[in-house]
Amino acid sequence: MTRQTRLPFKFIRRSGLCAAALVAVFFVQGARAESPQWLTRPLPAQAARGRVVWLAVDPGGYVWFGLAAAADAGGVTLGVLDTMGEYIFPLAGTRPGSGTALAFETVSDPAPEAGSLWIGTASGLLVVERSGRTTELTSGNSSLPAGSVRTIYCGRDNTKWIAVSGSGVACVDAGFNWAFYGRASGLGSDDIETIAEDRQGNLWFGSSSQGASRLDRQGGWLQFTSSNSGLISNRVMRIVEESPGRLWFLTPDGVSVFDGRNWMSYTGRNSPLGGFAATSLVIDGSGSKWIGTNGAGLLKLDSFGRWTDYTTAAGLPDNRIDALTVDDRGVLWIATPAGITGMGPGTGAAAMTAGPGERVEGVGRASPFEQALLWQAEGTPERSVELGWALPSLPFGGRAWYYGALWAGADFNFDAIDYALRVERTGAQRLLLNGTFAQALLFVQGAVAAPDGSPAQSGRMSPFPERLPGDVAGCTGPGAQIPADDPVVAGLAAGLVRPESKSDMYAVLRDIVYSAPVQSLQIETAAGSGAAGALDALRSGKGDRQARARLLCALLRAAGLPARLVLDINEGVWCQAWVANRGWISIESTFPVFDYIRPVRTGLPKKLSPSEHAVACLSGRDDTPGALSWDTGLSASKRAVPADELKQPGRLRDARMLIAPVYEDAATPAAGKIPLADGIVLHARQRGAAVQMVFEDVQGRELHAFTPALDGLSSALNVNDRLLWRFIARRLGSLLVIENIECKEYRAGQQ
Repeated sequence: MTRQTRLPFKFIRRSGLCAAALVAVFFVQGARAESPQWLTRPLPAQAARGRVVWLAVDPGGYVWFGLAAAADAGGVTLGVLDTMGEYIFPLAGTRPGSGTALAFETVSDPAPEAGSLWIGTASGLLVVERSGRTTELTSGNSSLPAGSVRTIYCGRDNTKWIAVSGSGVACVDAGFNWAFYGRASGLGSDDIETIAEDRQGNLWFGSSSQGASRLDRQGGWLQFTSSNSGLISNRVMRIVEESPGRLWFLTPDGVSVFDGRNWMSYTGRNSPLGGFAATSLVIDGSGSKWIGTNGAGLLKLDSFGRWTDYTTAAGLPDNRIDALTVDDRGVLWIATPAGITGMGPGTGAAAMTAGPGERVEGVGRASPFEQALLWQAEGTPERSVELGWALPSLPFGGRAWYYGALWAGADFNFDAIDYALRVERTGAQRLLLNGTFAQALLFVQGAVAAPDGSPAQSGRMSPFPERLPGDVAGCTGPGAQIPADDPVVAGLAAGLVRPESKSDMYAVLRDIVYSAPVQSLQIETAAGSGAAGALDALRSGKGDRQARARLLCALLRAAGLPARLVLDINEGVWCQAWVANRGWISIESTFPVFDYIRPVRTGLPKKLSPSEHAVACLSGRDDTPGALSWDTGLSASKRAVPADELKQPGRLRDARMLIAPVYEDAATPAAGKIPLADGIVLHARQRGAAVQMVFEDVQGRELHAFTPALDGLSSALNVNDRLLWRFIARRLGSLLVIENIECKEYRAGQQ
């Protein structure tokens, strides 16, 4: 750590702005709130007496919170609100009192193990790796001071700054080198409530009674209090940087703003705060400041200095705001005694763009994903090859198709290749290729949509049917590798399922997936390092991917749910459970609920991700070694390809096949328009009885609309005197498939 030197005391003058100017320039009487879209998730019954004391959103859109228990219970519990509206308490029953603070490590390494979760507790820290391994840090086994962790801040270099109640601040860098800061080393107080870093790399510490302290990059300290600066109160609960050098300080008496030289404050005299204390503060991407209060509801101060108030009269569930945060999509999350509320599109939060915030076919917000996989035979294949890719259509939850593209080698001949788009009963779609060829590269772009509506409105009841479908019934009994009838497994499964869940298949699935035995399993990635069998994994608490999937499969079968194992083309192994009215739900058993870096998920937080959704084979009744294997008779390789280079117009124009959804009533999302040339995009529309290929410019102006033949005959067109196309088009369900493409870009006057 940098050697600390204490700077001489520096007096900070108060701003010379007069009160009249403040009122005239900065205070506009609170505007009437527009009609926002509120989506409130009431806290579950067992947590209804508690209060949310902090909020944070991970890159996957999951809302993490600390729930302070009722006064007679004590402790702060860690909770998660997932994108399907389910409340999860991942450490319930295993780490009582955990959840006083939270920090996500910055992840730049795409490796599965990169990035950990740091959780504050009443006695120290829990460091949760993405593999699921948990390390507990206390004053007994580390340099962390004794006491309850108050807040954690993870710096840009992944140095963690940990404030411990009454004991100052400890910091630990990525190499696990520790340092400590207290009053003796220049920190203004040993009781720190908030930590922030400005864009110059200075660290700011807000205290409970001694104002704010700043630590610069050279190790020098400055102190700001109500007696030597314009800070309105010596209790600083939150520090937020609006722009370089301009910081906002949340205090019980109002909000102070410091631009590096001058101070000003918002109180009941010059803002709608009135006599109510401010409790929380965030700044969104548009520069609007959102201030929560203890009784006046939610206040917004936009970048033009205009105030808007939101109270129960505008639909806010409660005028007492406990915590605020803004996610990457610009959605404002609000914690009140009534639960956690999302303030959706069109409500003054940052505008939703055509990416993660886009609304798709009325389903909800869409989180897009991309995947590209190259299959390459080693040498010339001597026999027919069958390849299958799962398309971005998911059997559970919202789904949205954007488009796909297929490239292949010179030996790929559509006249000699059979292909099919297969739609399963659950709605899942797969592209199957069969023929003799050496190379195939498929790029897909799609999205998972988070549905609107509360859990109570989504009709999730999945009662056990009197009779299982024939193809499902075979996945209920025990197998050599899936010991569902073992007394230990059966007894554990029976104990994990709550009495109120026993009549509902989805509730049984949720109880088992989120149980402590499953959540606490550690993954072993090194060859031979993990338990291979389900019982071994259960006894040791760790195992390789297959062992974990086997154990989960065995527990589900023992609880009465059909379950099977699946292997993907990347050698990923996971479990699928069958639930009435939903079909097969994929559950990724390798990555725990703390897997916050993967932005797209399907039905449950522990489940299949889009990068693992291409199914190679199913295990059926049991997972014998021969059943869970790729085609061993073919010498070939596969690798992921960066999607960005494939989305370039020149590459898409050269594809052998394009697959596009046919949009009917809903508008085509921006991400669903295929860029073919500079300034020309393509999408498919249903117009009356005809399917048309619609070409537009980047502003959405239609350049050309073409009705292709759908009977297997060749079509040709000229787009705006720039693209010459020859192809065969087919309509397969909701998709338009354009195959055997010959495309040339030219400009007028070119030969």
